[in-house]
Amino acid sequence: MNVKKVKVKSLAQELRWQLLIIAGILFVVSVFLSSLLTLNSIETTTRQLMLLDAESTVRAIQQNPSAVTSDGLTRSIYFSWGSIPIELRQLFSETGEKPNNTLGLMLEEKHKNAFAEDEFVYLYHHFEEGFGDLFIISFHNAEDITRVSDRFFLSTLQFALITTTVTFIILFFLIRWLFKRTSEPLKMLTDWATKLSSDKHASNKHVFPISELNLIAQQLQQGIDEIESCNRREQEFLRYASHELRTPLSIIQASLDTLEATAIDTQTKTLERA
Repeated sequence: MNVKKVKVKSLAQELRWQLLIIAGILFVVSVFLSSLLTLNSIETTTRQLMLLDAESTVRAIQQNPSAVTSDGLTRSIYFSWGSIPIELRQLFSETGEKPNNTLGLMLEEKHKNAFAEDEFVYLYHHFEEGFGDLFIISFHNAEDITRVSDRFFLSTLQFALITTTVTFIILFFLIRWLFKRTSEPLKMLTDWATKLSSDKHASNKHVFPISELNLIAQQLQQGIDEIESCNRREQEFLRYASHELRTPLSIIQASLDTLEATAIDTQTKTLERA
């Protein structure tokens, strides 16, 4: 039968190893969550900028209806879905019909511009009481969007990683200190248990800071006291038995010696056997 070998480790080593595993898992999860948070931050920031642009445009038009709100190249303003050129509408809807639930959303599509370059087209639908609908369409070169997005993503992710790393380092040493404080009473119990054989009253000289350890120490002390009591009773029995048997054995031996001195030859073998 094969016996599986078990690597024996101290409690401190086991806690340290588990702490490293937990820290590694949490760090990976934190990096993953930081990446998701960064992507969500990019989307939220872009949407909020579009909302700010829409609100600023509404204010400008309300203050000056003849204000220029479109440049015709990178940004166009429309006050109804039907006023948007059909080629732009078909980017967001194959039939050219207005998509459902576009209010407050930023729609993104990619196409080739007049220079055969990849271009992102963004549509933002805004509505305000007393003003009505407002559709903002912006055009941006795909390479510019990718470069800006990557730079923003890396910057945000780098900040998140630095913050996460510093936080985890602090938490690691804090938890390590807590584990050390937790394992110290167990080491005290181990040291106390090794002294029981030499100091029978060790439990009376030390009180552990954890009540459960005091209960364990009390049970260990009770077990040792019971063993010592059994040994003491056994020794007393042997001492008493030795004392009680010594006298009759001596009398029997003396009697046999006397009989041997007076016995005849035919009785010698019987006395020797006795």
